[in-house]
Amino acid sequence: MTEAQLRDRIEYLEAEVAMLQELLAPKPDAEFLIAAKSVLGLPAKRGKLLNLLIFGKRTNKLALLHSYFDGDEGDRDPKSIDVQLHYVRRALQPHGIEIETVWGDGYRMTADAKAAVLALLGIEAKP
Repeated sequence: MTEAQLRDRIEYLEAEVAMLQELLAPKPDAEFLIAAKSVLGLPAKRGKLLNLLIFGKRTNKLALLHSYFDGDEGDRDPKSIDVQLHYVRRALQPHGIEIETVWGDGYRMTADAKAAVLALLGIEAKP
């Protein structure tokens, strides 16, 4: 392959990865982040984690890690997600909403828990 072909291939693969990441971990809209901050006191990054737990296709640690750091090359220790989810859980606890741990994989919320969060935030469920 020539250098130009290699660059084209890399550009194509980067676009494909970005598309797949968006499908697996949709970006939260401003309304969700504002509601999560005002109702639950969650900063934007923790609001992103909650959004992914509600709307994401995958909620394993890798997907949550990617969503939390959003391209930032900071400390990507998977344990940092455990810490951040501790704070999200603490914000949801007074409302009787739980985040379940899926040992060896990540986290999940039941359909009822998701509906309860959306109702609490005053946001309609996405189809």
